[in-house]
Amino acid sequence: MRSLRSMCRVSPKDRCRDSDVRERCGLKKYVATRVEREQNILAILTLNTSIRRTASKILQEACALLMQCCFHITDPRRCKLLTLAAYNAKPHELSVVQTSLVNAIARFSKIVLRSFALVMLSGIVTVKTRHSVPPPYRPSHIQI
Repeated sequence: MRSLRSMCRVSPKDRCRDSDVRERCGLKKYVATRVEREQNILAILTLNTSIRRTASKILQEACALLMQCCFHITDPRRCKLLTLAAYNAKPHELSVVQTSLVNAIARFSKIVLRSFALVMLSGIVTVKTRHSVPPPYRPSHIQI
């Protein structure tokens, strides 16, 4: 923040909040504040715990597809075997998640879909091919 203050010509003795300095420089859109970061992490943790609670109710195919399509689902113990089974499946055997499942999880947090996932008008989420499926992204700093 010192370099940012000097770029905006705010002296260190001036009593000015960091958010005001960011707004002067036009960085408010790109720099997340500490509160915003904590809110994002809490939303991710809420999504993870909700999936853990309902893991027995979710169909195996739906769980495997969520591990492939969504960011920030960081519980590899529950869905590891299901994900491996989905990787080995043929393209016409890949699962489809129905609207009710997507809506149930979307209540807790936003689902950020990968670029190869398709969302149809009916709300069904599907994967294009198994060859375009990279391993699931698991940020190490958020794992429970």
